[in-house]
Amino acid sequence: AGAEGLLVFIALTPPTFEEDRDPAPVNEKIDQLNDLIGTSFAEGNIIDFNSSMVFPDDYMPDGLHMNVPGHEKRAEAAYEKLP
Repeated sequence: AGAEGLLVFIALTPPTFEEDRDPAPVNEKIDQLNDLIGTSFAEGNIIDFNSSMVFPDDYMPDGLHMNVPGHEKRAEAAYEKLP
């Protein structure tokens, strides 16, 4: 797609804070995935949906899904990458 002049982005996965199970093993895998993304894609094509997320401020009570402020942060991060 990039060769055809289209912009292609990939996003870092945000952490999870699920209360019904220990989030540490899942967040460890998320960190590994995000590290792989960081080494596999150009920085200009990576949207950071990870580093600015704060629990509980940006999450629904389930600790997994974003609430309105969390989605607003994601939208701002994506918008900043547009030319």
